[in-house]
Amino acid sequence: MRYGIKSVTMDDLAKELAISKKTIYQFFKDKNEVVCLTTRAHLEKEQRDISDIHSQAENAIQEIYLISKIFRQRVLGLNPSLLFDLERYHPEAWAIFQEYREVFMSQLRETLQRGQEEGYFRAEIDVDVMAVLRLHEIQVSFDPRIFSPNHFDYKQVQMALTDHFVNGITTQKGKQLLDSYHNNSTVS
Repeated sequence: MRYGIKSVTMDDLAKELAISKKTIYQFFKDKNEVVCLTTRAHLEKEQRDISDIHSQAENAIQEIYLISKIFRQRVLGLNPSLLFDLERYHPEAWAIFQEYREVFMSQLRETLQRGQEEGYFRAEIDVDVMAVLRLHEIQVSFDPRIFSPNHFDYKQVQMALTDHFVNGITTQKGKQLLDSYHNNSTVS
């Protein structure tokens, strides 16, 4: 997560775990298997966290707020080249990520519809278009060809894109509730 996938070698893993590379190969066929299993485990945890928020949030605004809060915390040590490395060098792990995206997009659609029903999100937005847009915003923010780490801080990019998205879909009622969550940081 910190260094990207391509730059971390099996030697690096062995050193970090204080075991021999031979020991790693007793359990894993190759680096690709490590990447696939790690990707699956990470995304399953993320999916559980998001599902918990999805089912427990009092309203769609709280759900968006809490999910954004989790993403902001997790972004701190993240290398922006992570998704690029995954797509380019580990197609099996990329397919796992693509599956996760579909589940996330389905939950996002439900949240957007809920927000419309609650009057917090604009009734005229196209839920399907906005769900696809949000997923691509998240994904494009990881692309170092678009948001070069030399010119952009990844956390700042994520916050700007999230702010833009949320402000584009919320009603005045939704903005007031969101402001109350921002002003009361004890919301959980």
